Amino acid sequence: MSKDFQSFVKSTKHFEEKYIEHPKFYKGYVKGLKKSTVRIHFIANDVFAAIDLPEEHIFIEPSWKFLPLSSNYSLIAYRTSQLSSTDRLKCGFVDPNLAEEPKNQHVQTHRAKRNTIANRVCKLLLVADYKYFVEVGKKSFSETVNNMISKITEVDAIYRATDFRNGYKNIGFEIQTVVVHDEFTKNSGENHYNKDKSNWTAKELLRAFGSDKSLKHENYCAAHLFTATKFSDGIQGVAWIAKSGAVGGICAPGSGSTKYNTGWSTAIDKYGNRILTFESILVAAHELGHNFGSQHDPPSCATDKNNLFLMYTYAVSGKQSNNQKFSQCSIDHISKVLNSRGSSCLKEPSTSFCGNYKKEDGEDCDVGNVADDKCCTTNCKFKTNAVCSDRNSPCCFECTYANSSVKCLDQSNVLNCKKNSFCTGKSPECPDPKFEVDGSSCIDSGKCKKGSCQPFCESLNKNSASCLCANENSCSICCSVNNGTCEVHRENGKKLLLSDGRPCFEGICEKGICQKTKPVVNKLWDILKKLSVNDIIEFFKKNLVLMVIIFFSVIYIPITIIISCIDYKRKEDEKSHRRWKYEMPNQIFLSNSDKLTIKATRSKRRDNYMVKKDEENQKIKKEKVSKQRNKVHPSNTNYNI
Repeated sequence: MSKDFQSFVKSTKHFEEKYIEHPKFYKGYVKGLKKSTVRIHFIANDVFAAIDLPEEHIFIEPSWKFLPLSSNYSLIAYRTSQLSSTDRLKCGFVDPNLAEEPKNQHVQTHRAKRNTIANRVCKLLLVADYKYFVEVGKKSFSETVNNMISKITEVDAIYRATDFRNGYKNIGFEIQTVVVHDEFTKNSGENHYNKDKSNWTAKELLRAFGSDKSLKHENYCAAHLFTATKFSDGIQGVAWIAKSGAVGGICAPGSGSTKYNTGWSTAIDKYGNRILTFESILVAAHELGHNFGSQHDPPSCATDKNNLFLMYTYAVSGKQSNNQKFSQCSIDHISKVLNSRGSSCLKEPSTSFCGNYKKEDGEDCDVGNVADDKCCTTNCKFKTNAVCSDRNSPCCFECTYANSSVKCLDQSNVLNCKKNSFCTGKSPECPDPKFEVDGSSCIDSGKCKKGSCQPFCESLNKNSASCLCANENSCSICCSVNNGTCEVHRENGKKLLLSDGRPCFEGICEKGICQKTKPVVNKLWDILKKLSVNDIIEFFKKNLVLMVIIFFSVIYIPITIIISCIDYKRKEDEKSHRRWKYEMPNQIFLSNSDKLTIKATRSKRRDNYMVKKDEENQKIKKEKVSKQRNKVHPSNTNYNI
């Protein structure tokens, strides 16, 4: 983040700066694995982690984003190689030269000197609309801001890993301002990007975002809108594309009604479902790629049809090795834009920042924007009588040095070859731990050497390396010498086994055997097969109340409803029968004929039905009929049904 970082909450009635508890970022690597990177981001009780391995990428994020809340789980982890997508998400970009703006606007170009523009940053304005605030941020200002920061951190890593030529190396991003809408914008008198509207088109939303003068887009290298709007055509993001010497993209000129250094990305697919965080990171990186000047990759730029680069026309899922990389075609386009405006647009990164939890040059302490800290002020200076900060130093207790009995570093697990560290009572810092004796045992029969745990094979000799055996030996310790065949290592004729829980080819190790991981259905079936009658009876005894509730809800209630329906139908039938028996005879007037003819009109045929009159009933009804003859004189009356 920028040293002059600001965050604002915006609604119809107010636009005010709001402090946030800045996220805790940690960066490291996987122990024993070269060319690996680990980035962990803590937000309150949530954690997001990205693990980059030479041939794989692993992501960890909170499960509440995709699954119902449960006490049984809180995180989901996935390999990008295992991601699948049934629908390809689309991206759109807009050529500003086709926009309805004066054509005499051009970007002033500056030819950059080589080797003077490395390590520069593009300063960003990030905006979250109300839909994003609700759907992704859970109506939490801090959650929303930190979510955007986390995504841009990952985007930054993609860009910094790319050599854009002509000295443009290690180019990244720095967040300068964040704006969050905590309600829809009402009565704006215009097509505001944050209005309560569901039928946006992609370009319409882009224009609306670039037309809000209050955001002052021209003060930033680029501005990006995070939204949770659903687009029926599958569009996942749109941005203005930069071209050398023309309007659009990073650091576009500020004149005109629409600013062209903008773009947006949505966290929702066309079905209204949340996309994975990793996918949304790639979408944001893709749209910012347009701002930097990259067009969509033509087919000729893909190494093959199954390994597409970041700037492919459709949004990539991240499962392929090139999905996080720019193609040579993209680098060519971006390089031209950077050569023309990079030296004036990109800035030197901030060297320090009060409020990022990291004590830097010129600071006594840094506890973020915590206003009521006992030891440190919001200006990163010690308060009166404080000599250290509890939040910044492991050997600080209540703003003074902790005594020598306080353990500040616990190294008690077998993964480490270092001893525990204790405070000195004379400094707020934790002293470096001492090493365990070389040759001490560590994980999986490894040996300690100068404070590091060497794998077993490497500890034998410098030409030996650990490897994985297949089939029945996959849970044994295996070594290869001089890059030769991978073989089981034996001592006194016996195999050395991997620890329980270690991964093997088809599952995990358990007592020296690779237990194949079973599908959930098979696991459930195994449980059912092991159940006995006694187990079921015991379960009923321990859960009597639960079973009574289940009986009433699953059996009794449906039966009661069925019986009620049957009773109701029976009563209705009885009413109908009584109505026919006692009411209808009084409404039908018979002739002198002994026969009642009924004409059926449902078919074209005529069927005459003879109804014999009951002698006793006719005697009773003759009197009624005779009384009505003065009023009605039917002649062989027919009744149409």
